[in-house]
Amino acid sequence: MTNFFFTADQHFGHAGILRHQSETRPFNSVEEMDEAMIERWNRVVGKGDVVRVLGDFSFYSPEKTREILKRLNGQKSLIRGNHDASSDRPATRKCWSTIKDYDRVKVPRTDFPSVRQPIVLSHYAMRSWHGSFRGAWMLHGHSHGTLTDYGGLICDVGVDCWDLAPVSMKQLEEFMTDREMLPDHAYTTEETNP
Repeated sequence: MTNFFFTADQHFGHAGILRHQSETRPFNSVEEMDEAMIERWNRVVGKGDVVRVLGDFSFYSPEKTREILKRLNGQKSLIRGNHDASSDRPATRKCWSTIKDYDRVKVPRTDFPSVRQPIVLSHYAMRSWHGSFRGAWMLHGHSHGTLTDYGGLICDVGVDCWDLAPVSMKQLEEFMTDREMLPDHAYTTEETNP
């Protein structure tokens, strides 16, 4: 059985992230951080699993980025972030199943496998997204857990929010359980609920 995972904001090779995220990344070096994230990724992701990376994967050269990608389990797709220059180069493109700026997918739920959960994927959080008022989830990265004032079926899947590891579909189902859909702001309540 294929498992589905989502993640963002690894910042492999980025020394500055150790200062900016010192609470979630208490490492003495970039190399120590990188090895911890590789170990945590491979602890939860199997070789046949699917992982969607929502941006800001690596600050290394394309060649070093390719080396890291080859060490990580799973079939990997990239949603470009604002720091993905080395991840979208000829040396690394073959390591990704797809590379996009934005995506909409339907993923089988673990609690009801016959139901496919619609999910919008973007590096950046959105206030309104396709299907938001029909149960579609919005998964994002970029903010490193700093956005706390939004509601709805939205989740920051960045590693700083999830113990430096990819988030499973089961974890997301549990996270979304008590969250409520937000109304679509393009319509009034009367128009959406005649």
